[in-house]
Amino acid sequence: MTQRQVQVLIGLSAAVAVLLVVLIVVLLTGGGDDGVAVTTPTTTSAPASTSSSTPDSTTAATSSTTTAGTTTSSTATTSTTTTTTSAAVACPGPGAGALPVGSTIAVDVWGDFDGDGADDRFLVYNDSGGTYWARVELSYGFAAVAPDPQPGPGVINAKAVDLGGGAELAVAESLGSPSSRLATFYALYGCDLAAATRDTADIAQFPLRGSGMELAGITCLADGIDVTGARNTGGSEWEVSTMFYQWVPGIGVFQGSMGATAILHSPADDAAIQSHADWGC
Repeated sequence: MTQRQVQVLIGLSAAVAVLLVVLIVVLLTGGGDDGVAVTTPTTTSAPASTSSSTPDSTTAATSSTTTAGTTTSSTATTSTTTTTTSAAVACPGPGAGALPVGSTIAVDVWGDFDGDGADDRFLVYNDSGGTYWARVELSYGFAAVAPDPQPGPGVINAKAVDLGGGAELAVAESLGSPSSRLATFYALYGCDLAAATRDTADIAQFPLRGSGMELAGITCLADGIDVTGARNTGGSEWEVSTMFYQWVPGIGVFQGSMGATAILHSPADDAAIQSHADWGC
């Protein structure tokens, strides 16, 4: 081969080498693009994860809103219930109506006999036929009359006493004999007036005596009464007793408990003996 031909071959070889290098570079560059394309889903996956956390935040906000709404509803319901419970239920109509024509009031007293916070009137009156009746007149005009027993013509006093239960009782004090008096307790049961009972049977009438050889008294307490007595058993010796009667307003009964007795002597214990005749209501 001539020198010219050798130079041409060398030049062709160099050109081929350059072309091969260029081809390899192109191929490598295309493979890099493929690599980027492969990693693209990974990049997309990251926003997907962020998007996934967004509903959680939205859910939390919705839950918080729901809770607030529930609280508001509960508060409104409670307020309504309280208002309904505290509302007083009034007795319908005039009840017994006005006092009969020709009646004479013997005694009367003011108190809250139905527990609604307003003043009511309790009275004992004598009708035109000479019969005595216990009567209550509520603040809004309703009246009720007790059927029996009647305090009797000797009624001399009336009191309002609070023994617990929200409403007061009325006590009519009448003469039982020249030397003793009777205290009769009256209560309003719904819209009816009646004498309270003692141990579910007897009318709650208790004697009051302040002189002689036998004494009796009553002391009103927060939830009932102490019924006291003293009896001379001969000479200077006195037997004194105390029994507690608890007032049960739901059924209108004085329930007696075990009493206590003691022996006192006069004149050393005269003050203690006489205290068993106290009318402390």
